[in-house]
Amino acid sequence: RVVWPWAAAVSDLPVTQLDRVIVGATLGAETAAIYHVVKRIAQIFSQFAAPLNQVLYPELLRLLQRDNERKQVIVLVRKIFFTIFLTGFLALLVSVFVKDWWIQLFMPKLLPFGNMLHIYLFFQLVAVSFVFIHPLALALIGNKVPAILTLLTNVGFVIILSLLAPNGVIFALAANILQMAVVVTAKTFICIKEC
Repeated sequence: RVVWPWAAAVSDLPVTQLDRVIVGATLGAETAAIYHVVKRIAQIFSQFAAPLNQVLYPELLRLLQRDNERKQVIVLVRKIFFTIFLTGFLALLVSVFVKDWWIQLFMPKLLPFGNMLHIYLFFQLVAVSFVFIHPLALALIGNKVPAILTLLTNVGFVIILSLLAPNGVIFALAANILQMAVVVTAKTFICIKEC
């Protein structure tokens, strides 16, 4: 049982490290820096939602162990989704309206990529709004299937990134969006099936 969380953590290295190497090797250091900055900015949403992972798993596990609490789980995950999405969407709208100002102030070289940044931020926001999906999948089916899913999607991500990155930073970010969509969709289907 301990092997599966470890395997998932190890297989996350391509998403957190190898992608920059691939982008840098195919597009150069300056483009790799832009790619990295866009991904780091998008992680702001993840950092706000991350503390929920600490409390969600035990709470979801507790609710799922009771016979009549499955509806509570659905109510809880809906509240989480809509709270994160609506709050993040408002922040994203503000960011879009003042993008020329804040990007010029903090990162002028990113100004030509402002629209791309905000599109990527939107997809990151959608993925982060599903912050409950990983702990829910763990509570429903344990570690093995989510770990295998993580491993397979990360391998797929590296392959797709290697194919798309030579076409530009937009395509490298599209590989990230595709990976997020596959993970969230697969875990959502698992959770719907199990709930």
